Amino acid sequence: MDEADYIQLAYPSEPDWGSVSDAVLIRLVQTHSDEPSCAASAICHLKARRHPQTESLCCDLLSGAKADPWLKADALGIFLNINPLLGFDKALNSIDDCEFELLEEIVVALNYEFQGDLSALVQSHQIVQRVKIRLLEHDPRLADYLPLFTERFGKLEWLRFSGHLRRS
Repeated sequence: MDEADYIQLAYPSEPDWGSVSDAVLIRLVQTHSDEPSCAASAICHLKARRHPQTESLCCDLLSGAKADPWLKADALGIFLNINPLLGFDKALNSIDDCEFELLEEIVVALNYEFQGDLSALVQSHQIVQRVKIRLLEHDPRLADYLPLFTERFGKLEWLRFSGHLRRS
């Protein structure tokens, strides 16, 4: 059993992450993408170390069929933090059928990036329209994010609250 497997087996007991090598962190992300908590901790530590493979590992997780939805959301959050516009481009590939967790991460990131230096670029990014379409048909759990989103990106034709549709 190698160190990455041992860490995964012992989880939720966590190692001293600062002493875990980059190679072991990378192996945790690559081989335990179906175990979200430990792999998420590993990729967060790689990001904190500014490891050059962090962005590509996030891409791999986002395109990986077996990766846990929560881990994909974490990976997208990290990717969007490292390179927001490229992250939005990457998210376009999965926006139409992504899990709620990923959609939530995208909406939160759009709301966040709108207030910064990238405001004009984010507002004109094609992901905004795709997110609007998903918000029209999707989960009422996103209702908390809708007022800010519609204030920043324009009203949706229909809003869904508690299972009821109403004209905006």
